[in-house]
Amino acid sequence: MTIDKKLIRAKSDVFKAFGHPTRLYILQKLCNQKECCVLELVKELELEFSIVSKHLSILRENGLIKARKDGLWKHYTLRLDEVRGFIDSMGDFVAKRDEIVASEPEPRKKPRKRRTTASKTVKRRKRKVTV
Repeated sequence: MTIDKKLIRAKSDVFKAFGHPTRLYILQKLCNQKECCVLELVKELELEFSIVSKHLSILRENGLIKARKDGLWKHYTLRLDEVRGFIDSMGDFVAKRDEIVASEPEPRKKPRKRRTTASKTVKRRKRKVTV
């Protein structure tokens, strides 16, 4: 089986869109409610309008959300139900990961070996002596 490099790059771009806490918050909010106005996000996130707008544009460019203009404001919704499923699966994964990590014993720290001066290589430079 060959690996499609274009598909890998496209997947990487989508993961990058998911990879910022603000964008993930926006997606989670859109999973919980059908539609959200940009002003509502600005108030909740306590961020500047331009910053929220930039995050929304990244999500839109990656096909995760869509916008509907209503007068002066845009209202955002998830583009696909699969996004909701992915967000839910990610939550399940994180919960399972935390459960597994918590049940594992702490790894024992190995004592650090001390370096002796004999093991260090010292380079000496020849100095010119002027009289």
